[in-house]
Amino acid sequence: MQAGSFMNDEKDDLELISQSILQNRFGSSSSMQPTSNEPEIERSKGSAFEKGYTCLIEEIKDKAVDGYYSCDADIKPLPIADFQILPEKMQEIKECIEEGLSERINPICSFSADVQLIFYETATHFLEQADFKKSLDAFSFLTMMNPQVQAFWIGLALVYEKNQNIDKAFEHFELAIQSDPSNFTPYYGITRCCETIKDFRKIDQLLEQAKENESIKEEVSELVEYIKLKR
Repeated sequence: MQAGSFMNDEKDDLELISQSILQNRFGSSSSMQPTSNEPEIERSKGSAFEKGYTCLIEEIKDKAVDGYYSCDADIKPLPIADFQILPEKMQEIKECIEEGLSERINPICSFSADVQLIFYETATHFLEQADFKKSLDAFSFLTMMNPQVQAFWIGLALVYEKNQNIDKAFEHFELAIQSDPSNFTPYYGITRCCETIKDFRKIDQLLEQAKENESIKEEVSELVEYIKLKR
């Protein structure tokens, strides 16, 4: 199966991993141990894509056995070739990024759902190890490679939250909401950020908009009541 054609259960797997990183819905971000507050290096999006891919493929190659990689009992061992982007394809992708043709990236990569899931799990491992640089690069790559997967945006938002860059965390949790308005998970992350800065105006605005979405009506009401207690 090619990238962009995730089945619902595979998307659910990604979302469940995201929720496990979130720890608990209303847990304060202060309980998340911050990484070193090193400045984010400015680079072109094309270079950022390549950097993120490189850190992921190096980790996967390092753990491969006889040219195959497996770290998930539910996924059969995959050949390293399935994870690779050939140099000419990488150049084509970088040109697409610089020209604003991001919709072409996913078809060029043609990664299977299993490969994307393993990339995601590897990026999650970097985050859990408090490796800000690698997790930032990895999740940046994932959001450019397949921006339709909400879990990738949540992962990137969590990187910024864990590194106490609240403005960037807000920005990417909102992008996660835009990618799938029916999934309420990013709202919990935004709530934690609001608690950190003791200002709930951002979540108030988003919840007001979310009231129009019948699929998350119950969660909206629950979160509104929680915020009332925190003011």
